[in-house]
Amino acid sequence: MIFAETIYKLGAKKRNPTLAARYGEFKASEKASREELEAIQLRKLKRLIALAYEKTAFYRRLFDERGLTPDDFKTLDDLQKLPILDKETVRARAEEMRVPDCGPTVYSETSGTTGTPFVFYKSEEWDSAARAAQMRGYSWYGVAPWDRNGYLWGRTCGAGLKTRLSDALVNRFRLFSYDADEVARFARKLRRADYLEGYSSMIYNLAKEINARGLGPVPLKMIKGTSDKVFESYQSEVERAFGGRMINEYGASETGLIAYECPHGHMHVAMENVIVEVDDGDAVITNLHSTSMPLIRYRLGDRITLDRETRCPCGMAHEIIGEVSGRIGATIFGREGKYPGSTVSYIVKSMVVKLGSSVLFQGVQEEKGKLTLCFDRPLTPQERSVVDGACAHYFGGDVEVTVTCDPALGGRIEKFRYFISRV
Repeated sequence: MIFAETIYKLGAKKRNPTLAARYGEFKASEKASREELEAIQLRKLKRLIALAYEKTAFYRRLFDERGLTPDDFKTLDDLQKLPILDKETVRARAEEMRVPDCGPTVYSETSGTTGTPFVFYKSEEWDSAARAAQMRGYSWYGVAPWDRNGYLWGRTCGAGLKTRLSDALVNRFRLFSYDADEVARFARKLRRADYLEGYSSMIYNLAKEINARGLGPVPLKMIKGTSDKVFESYQSEVERAFGGRMINEYGASETGLIAYECPHGHMHVAMENVIVEVDDGDAVITNLHSTSMPLIRYRLGDRITLDRETRCPCGMAHEIIGEVSGRIGATIFGREGKYPGSTVSYIVKSMVVKLGSSVLFQGVQEEKGKLTLCFDRPLTPQERSVVDGACAHYFGGDVEVTVTCDPALGGRIEKFRYFISRV
């Protein structure tokens, strides 16, 4: 354990030199009053507004068109003087929104759960703040990121060796299929782990497999679901398999951590990291540390409720996310096996990473053994080759994949699921 902690901290010192300071800052304000938290938000917002106006062509033009200057933002309510940005606008204007000479940046990409992946670069501050907010949530359950953990997430096609090496360095191991032998091996490894994290739907399916095969219980300190919705119906299987409920982490690549569930069952907004608004039910996020590409009033694509009144028994005064909808996982059924619905996004991510493609997508399954991948434009021969290769890599011929085109796919206003199962 000391070795794992040392490796993690050495890596953090290189990639995230301000991580320890950010974590200390977030822990110090953990029990701050609502008024103190809002004062922190306002101070950080003013700094971000000034940076955006002074350093980016996009925001300078946006402010000038509205006759605004950074001095016009004196309260958190003044944030509403700016328009809400959707993902398409950010993707199209990313270069104009970028802050030049912002120091070291980290390559990042969205997972594309809304059907709209895109690539961007996070400043060290942005990345460290997101990680620090997450670490604070971990601390509520007595775990640290370097503790041994199981990881239920995807991997980019062809990155197997790199993935295994990076997993070993951060003391984790992962599962990407429900094959009987793999599940059994994974369950044995979990007995020496402290926590489990990953797609909520995958955790649920893993719990069902463990219970059905008599491989549990496997007690863990923390079972953290993320990226797709944690249904209450998941909990009985999860508690039986792992000895505790699945908690919810809510965030996105662009925003960093938005909210984390405390042991009393409330998802507290990381108010030191983001400002959360709700516009007609839609989550609108301002990332207070997005200093390489300011994201101010960004429509994330989820529908949420925000509770500013409830006072949690844990003692934190942070706002509470009451409900998140729009991120729902499912299972793809092959002729013989079954695969996480998230496989659809990783097939398309292979194309985004290798070719830099910009495309909307959605997977639909009407019957077992067959899957339709729909894009909003025809794929080039090179793109089609990457998609076909990724399908073969993930499904091995067990699923017949049909690729179609629907130009109207991008015309929907509501967030649509990247995978729909009608099986």
